[in-house]
Amino acid sequence: MTLSHSAIPHQKNTKLIRLSLTAVSIALGFGSLSVQAQDQSTTEEQDVEVIQVSGIRGSLQRSVSVKRNSNQIVDAISSEDIGQFPDTNLAESLQRISGVAIDRSGGEGQSITVRGFGPEFNTVLLNGRRLASDTGARSFNFDVLPAELVSAVEVYKSQPVHLDEGGIGSTVVMRTPRPLDYDGFKGVASVKAQYEELSGETSPQFFGMVSDTFNEGTAGVLLSLTHQKRKNQINRFLTDGYLVLNRDDMPNIADDLAQQGYGQDEQFFFPQNLNISPIYEERERTTFNSTLQYRPSEDVEFTLDAMYSDFEVDSRTSNVGIYFTPTLISGVTFDNNNVATSVTENRNADATEAQLNRPTNLYAVGFNADWWLNDHFNLSFDTSWSKADSGGAENTDVVVAGIGIQDENFSTVSYDENGYPTFSGVSDAALSDPSLARAHFTLRGTGGGVFGGGQDFEDEVFQQRVDATWTSNMDHLVEVSFGAQYSKQDQSLTVRLSQDNILCAYCGFQVDVPDSLFSQTGISDDFLGGVGNLPSSWVSFNIDEFINYLESDEAMTARDNALGLDFGTTAALLEQTSGFDLAVRPTSSEVEEEIMAGYINAVFEGELSGMPWTWNVGPVMFIQKPLPLVYHKFCRI
Repeated sequence: MTLSHSAIPHQKNTKLIRLSLTAVSIALGFGSLSVQAQDQSTTEEQDVEVIQVSGIRGSLQRSVSVKRNSNQIVDAISSEDIGQFPDTNLAESLQRISGVAIDRSGGEGQSITVRGFGPEFNTVLLNGRRLASDTGARSFNFDVLPAELVSAVEVYKSQPVHLDEGGIGSTVVMRTPRPLDYDGFKGVASVKAQYEELSGETSPQFFGMVSDTFNEGTAGVLLSLTHQKRKNQINRFLTDGYLVLNRDDMPNIADDLAQQGYGQDEQFFFPQNLNISPIYEERERTTFNSTLQYRPSEDVEFTLDAMYSDFEVDSRTSNVGIYFTPTLISGVTFDNNNVATSVTENRNADATEAQLNRPTNLYAVGFNADWWLNDHFNLSFDTSWSKADSGGAENTDVVVAGIGIQDENFSTVSYDENGYPTFSGVSDAALSDPSLARAHFTLRGTGGGVFGGGQDFEDEVFQQRVDATWTSNMDHLVEVSFGAQYSKQDQSLTVRLSQDNILCAYCGFQVDVPDSLFSQTGISDDFLGGVGNLPSSWVSFNIDEFINYLESDEAMTARDNALGLDFGTTAALLEQTSGFDLAVRPTSSEVEEEIMAGYINAVFEGELSGMPWTWNVGPVMFIQKPLPLVYHKFCRI
């Protein structure tokens, strides 16, 4: 907490110079001092003592004030000071609020769930305006915006009539700082470094902001820039679900199971596979924000906002996997629930390379005019435009190469009481031998599994609104507000993948691949704390080089020979599909939505038997093309 204590003349501008230094950030604040000549009668005003509270305590006070003064059910988080939000990520800050849970991506908060309603049921607004999203749905990814951009976040759990409807779980309003909220010049700079223990990398982060006012405090400009680059690693082993098998689905052990008393229709549960799959990820985010304000009089204020965010995520994994095939299982041990705790089979292993590229650009521009016509009537006009685009198909691929360990030995995977696996029967030397590698499965446009991909998103939102508020001096009627809104949203989703008839052209481990395409990768002895007994090394390869070989004459001829096909059959297939190139799928879609809405709302207050009461009531009407007219009413006492 920073406490500024000064004695200043009443209604005079103050001079504030503050220096705050921590291990990772430096903040400088400068103010201006103006002295005006006044009549002797005005100089007789007594000095007053002003205490300015900032930091954590000031943040908590502002948050409580928002809740106390609102007619809605709302929670709020305020920055400790300009550019100092409680967390490095907005989603992680929001989880401090009761009823809010978050989903993470790459260890970073990405989306929120409020009161059990998922991300698509929560409306997200920036300065009261709808913001385009790169999700291809109504949800919003908070990782595209830095926390330093925002000065406050409000989470409405009841729907305010003046904000966009649709937030069944909540309506989240993010607010950015305004230059006229600060006196004179203010500059903030912070440099942070985050060390990633698993990747062994140090991730830098920079934030800079300048704000200044001109023309005797009637005009102001604020500029901010944030840049973050992060390299992280996620260590994991996983099973992609369980197989439910009957006794006779496993012909190699069916007789043994029958002798043990298991019936023909008895059900058994097998892990589908074991994948040792570390993820290596690079994230880079650059955000620029600017605000211009002009207040020609105490009653009129104009604000122009512009924001641009460039966010890119590159993820890759090199994993080795053992898939369990019912017809190849030669030995098994079950627990009391018929769940397999040890499986032995004679099958090749899989070396998988997958990558995901998520480049996202977000643009937002808004203009607001606010006018107090008199002491009781306020009129506001707001127009905004935002656009988000994200390419998820380019440089997002998955390639599986087989490792021919089938002839070396039977492999066994066992699980202890905690579910930790042990792999035995096949040596690391065999898994790392490039001469055993074979072509198998290839798909461009999706990284497979958790990586997903294959979709390019574009979302564009145009919005205009007019709001008016009349404050009353009557006994019980506090205020009446009314307004209208028009918005248009165009959203497109383009699915691009390799064509279906080429994905498994090389399946079956039939075609050898040159040893020169392979290198070696693996995990350390303390992988996930050293639990279980896992392979420590296996073959890896470059995806583009591998696919280029599969599209070569040598590989196509080898496939024809291996499958007994006429010469040129594989070449004709790849020519028909342009190799493994991306192709637009029929599941692509475009959606256009127009909404016109109007509302009126009245607030009443009073006391009943010494107990204060508030009544907030008003109807909302909106037309959503091509849907019919729908009415909503909100009433709270």
